[in-house]
Amino acid sequence: MNFFDIKKDNPHSIKSFLIAFLIGATISVFLSALYFISKMNIFDFTSGQTPSALQMQSSDLINIQIISMVSLFFISALIYAKLRAINFYTTYHVLQKPKIQFLFIGIAFAISAFPFLVFTENISHLIPLPQNILEWAKNQELNNEALFKKFFEINSVLSFFKTFLVISIFAGICEELFFRGALQNVLLKYFKNPHIAIWMQGIAFGVFHFNLYQMIPIALIGICFGYIYFYSKNIWYTIIIHAVYNGIQVVLYYLYLNNVLGFNIDNTSDVLWWQGLLSFLIASSLFYLLLQLLNKKS
Repeated sequence: MNFFDIKKDNPHSIKSFLIAFLIGATISVFLSALYFISKMNIFDFTSGQTPSALQMQSSDLINIQIISMVSLFFISALIYAKLRAINFYTTYHVLQKPKIQFLFIGIAFAISAFPFLVFTENISHLIPLPQNILEWAKNQELNNEALFKKFFEINSVLSFFKTFLVISIFAGICEELFFRGALQNVLLKYFKNPHIAIWMQGIAFGVFHFNLYQMIPIALIGICFGYIYFYSKNIWYTIIIHAVYNGIQVVLYYLYLNNVLGFNIDNTSDVLWWQGLLSFLIASSLFYLLLQLLNKKS
C-alpha cells in the first residue's frame, strides 16, 4: 500500500502529533550527529571542544539545515499522517491546483508586507526586557546574523542555487506542511475555533525560528499564512507564497553582500515609520482582498 494513500480519515490527535514531532526531532538530532561525525576530520578537535556552527563551512551549514528541516517538519508531518491512518493528500490539501490570479495577489501581499514586518522587528528592540533576557536576545541576534552571512559565503552559481533551494523551496514545503497542514488542523480539532488555532500555530511558527526580536513579525506572517490556508483549503497557496517570500529575501541579501544593492534587508533601521505604515496599508488591503476571493471560491 502507498505510504501516502491511506483510504480512511481518523480524527486529529494532539498526542499523536507530539509523538510524531518527537520522533522527527530524534531523527534530526541523530542524522545531524552522524553528519558531524562524518565531517570531524575538517575540524580542529585538539582543544577537546566541539566546533561551533560559525566554524563550519557554508556548505556544511546548508546540509545541516536540510537535515533538520526535513526531519523536524516534513518527516514529522508524514509520521503523524501514518500514526493517525489519515490520507496524506486530502488531510494536507495537496491535490487542488491553486488559481494563478489568487497566487499573484498572495505573493504581492507577502512582498508588500515585508517593510512592515521589518519595521515591527525594529519596534521589538524597544520593548523593555530584564537585563539577562536582553543580553541573551542580543547575543542570539548577533549569532543569527553571523550564521546568515555564513550561509551566503557563495563562490559559485551552483552554491547560490543550493542556498536558494534550501531557504525558499525546502522551507516553503516543510514548514507549511508542518505548521499549517498538521499543527493548525490539530489545534482546530482541539479548540473548535479557527482563530485560536491559526494564532497559536502562528505563535509556534515565530518561536521555532529562535530569534526573540524576529518572533513577532514571523508570527504575524505565520498567522496570515494560516488564514490563507484555512480559507483556501489548499496548501499550495501558502507553500508557493512562502517560497517566493523567502526567495526574494535570499536574492536581495545576496545582491547586498555583493555590493549590487545598497539596501540591507537585515538592517531594521533602514525602514522608516512611514514606509512601515504604507506597507501595512497596502499589505492589509491585499490580504483582505485575497481572503474575500478565497472565501467566495470555497
